[in-house]
Amino acid sequence: MDANGFRLVRRRSDRLYQKQHSEVLLSSCDGTLGIFCILPVELHYAILDHLTHSDLAKLSTASSSFATIVREYIVSRKHLESLLFPFVGTLRSQPSWPKANEILLEKFSSLGNLLRSMACLMQTKEKFRLLTAVLAKLQSVHTLILTQAGSSTAYSCFGAMLKQLVRGWSFSDRRCVFQLIWQESCLESRCQEVFSTTAGTLPLHELDLRLLIRNVFLLHTDIMDPISNHSLHMPEELHCWLTLLLKTWPLVHQARLLVMLFGPLHRLTGAIDWRKLCSSQTAGCGKQDLSELAFVLSALYSANSFHAASNGSMPASNRQLEWVPDQVVSIVDEATALPHGWSLDNMGQLLQQLSRPLTVNLLQCYAANGRLSELAHLVLHMAIVCADDDTSTAQQHGKNNSQGTKGDLTYFVSVLSDVTAIFQTGIRRQFLQQFFITWQEHIMDIFNMAEDFAQMNVAVHRMTKMCEVLSQQLFVK
Repeated sequence: MDANGFRLVRRRSDRLYQKQHSEVLLSSCDGTLGIFCILPVELHYAILDHLTHSDLAKLSTASSSFATIVREYIVSRKHLESLLFPFVGTLRSQPSWPKANEILLEKFSSLGNLLRSMACLMQTKEKFRLLTAVLAKLQSVHTLILTQAGSSTAYSCFGAMLKQLVRGWSFSDRRCVFQLIWQESCLESRCQEVFSTTAGTLPLHELDLRLLIRNVFLLHTDIMDPISNHSLHMPEELHCWLTLLLKTWPLVHQARLLVMLFGPLHRLTGAIDWRKLCSSQTAGCGKQDLSELAFVLSALYSANSFHAASNGSMPASNRQLEWVPDQVVSIVDEATALPHGWSLDNMGQLLQQLSRPLTVNLLQCYAANGRLSELAHLVLHMAIVCADDDTSTAQQHGKNNSQGTKGDLTYFVSVLSDVTAIFQTGIRRQFLQQFFITWQEHIMDIFNMAEDFAQMNVAVHRMTKMCEVLSQQLFVK
């Protein structure tokens, strides 16, 4: 046989071998994975490293076999390293925290989308078994971010993932997720440690709880949008998490937890400023200090009517979302008693920012219990806050604000009319007499403590304007 004939036979034998080898490979491959099944696990993960979370979500829907591979990849060390690679790379090149934080939040948010897509195809037990495995594996990631970027960033990453994960889920599924995080984060024991001491005794523990709960559950629920829009319609997700958090505890702890989450922070230390709430020797809280707390309390008070209007009759399984108005009133009463009782200036600021139904109900409780002296002081300081707002509004618009909007004296008088409507004629006259006595004492205190006559003139002018509005709208009736 010549050389050409030998090369021809060799080429034919090579093609036959390749054909037989391909047939053997195809016969050993799984029909749902194709040739992908003959690759080792390390190559699987190396290939999946080049896919985004969005691509992984689509791949997991191709077949149950691919879903299993993606599920195992998510909880693998290889995937955790890919999560942290941009963060560590940015940290080593230059500690540009805003950029690194943005990358991390985007990564964890896309991970939440991936988990939600995969959970849609699973039964309930399998879904939460996957979440348990993911949270357990992410503990090391949380520790690294916590040490390098701080607790706020570490908690925010999990909050971004949680928001995307539970989007569109029912209350029962969210409750299961809450219980899972409750156990994994030891939230119960941490709260119990704080609640067993006086408010302000453990400032670092209180601040850590505030960061954890706000950044994981509440930060990504757009709480400030309803405040800026002057709406009491609490987002459903925010209402769900708050209800699950609060109703775990008795009422006195619910009140303290709300102040810890939404109360004012110290300007220098960043801890919850309990002293500012209670002390009358320092400057009182401003509008921004109590705006979130007032919104949350008002939204919880009106939550029943909102959910009834938006969802119709509430299912029996969601009855735990309901709040009785008297419960919210009791929470406000307990919150303003922490730790040693709020100053009257701060009480007036809070009453002015609460919703009108809640303010009226709260003041009527004082009246029904015969606490007329306390009621007179509360009403007076609420009137002072409304008078200041009325003056500032008039200066901004160049005219008197007579529209009866929330915060002006017309609004205050309408609230006072609703409060005194439950009185009999004799008790109503007694209360108004007590109110003017308190008013007189306040003017004398200003006269004795005023540093200059300008301050006293402002106070007297404010009180005179209050008297004018009262005589026009309250006593004419």
